[in-house]
Amino acid sequence: MAPPSSFGGSVNLESIDNYAQSVSRSGTLYFFSPHRDINNKGESYYAKWEGNHFDEPKMLSLNGANGVRDPYISPDERYLVFISGSDLYISYHNNNGWSAGEKLVHR
Repeated sequence: MAPPSSFGGSVNLESIDNYAQSVSRSGTLYFFSPHRDINNKGESYYAKWEGNHFDEPKMLSLNGANGVRDPYISPDERYLVFISGSDLYISYHNNNGWSAGEKLVHR
């Protein structure tokens, strides 16, 4: 097992916190950042592993204006579970990207 190390400059920015990191088997990193956006609106991001570094993080846009918090990616990247508002959602990966988030209901 490799020792812990920094994610590097594209992910770790000075004075910007990242939370709820989740990594797929292919190495793609998903995380929540409350202040990375210029409007300081908390959003979730993903960054692909390029072999020796992560590419520039891109915003996850799965639930319209409600935002995506605390993403969990399945190891095979077939689904993503996240919080939006005060509810839990799931989104499935398909040929066109990600499906709209479906609210998970407790019965």
